[in-house]
Amino acid sequence: MYNIAEPPELLRDAAVFTASVQSADNRLLLCKTYIAELTAWLDEGFRASAPIRELVNARADYIDRLLIAIWQCMTSNPGQALIAVGGYGRGELHPHSDIDLLILLPQTPTTAEREELEAFVTFLWDLSLDIGHSVRTVDECLAVAAEDLTVATNLLESRVLCGDAAIYDNLLAKTRSEDIWPTEEFFRAKWDEL
Repeated sequence: MYNIAEPPELLRDAAVFTASVQSADNRLLLCKTYIAELTAWLDEGFRASAPIRELVNARADYIDRLLIAIWQCMTSNPGQALIAVGGYGRGELHPHSDIDLLILLPQTPTTAEREELEAFVTFLWDLSLDIGHSVRTVDECLAVAAEDLTVATNLLESRVLCGDAAIYDNLLAKTRSEDIWPTEEFFRAKWDEL
């Protein structure tokens, strides 16, 4: 897959790792070990002059596996989706970059859903992951994107990690509409931003 040495055993099989996370008595320790092994493996690849693009893509790919495993065992609402946005949404994750996430909801969360999502984000912080996150409904995303060029751009550079792909497709269809940012306005705003 990558021009670097074969990954450590913990990283090799995503299905085995996911099953381990879901059944682990000490999920936190298992996930911290995974991150440590991933970091050491990528550092070794860097020292061996592996192509940087492959290392950056590999970091995103393996963090995807980690987040999906955690999401699947800590959340229960099938109508929600975990979305990678920004550079991470492009499948690029540099060392020490933040991991930008959007938790997309079909409607305002209930108290139980909110508590579940808070536990998920707290777990990511407990892993010492540098998470940039937002929790929004489709309508909230549209309202914020219409006002904030950075949010609109991040949504253009996004992908579903897991959860309900239909809610994500609905968001994409609406955010790529000329109603949010007409093409010429978007181009001018990005030009001015540069």
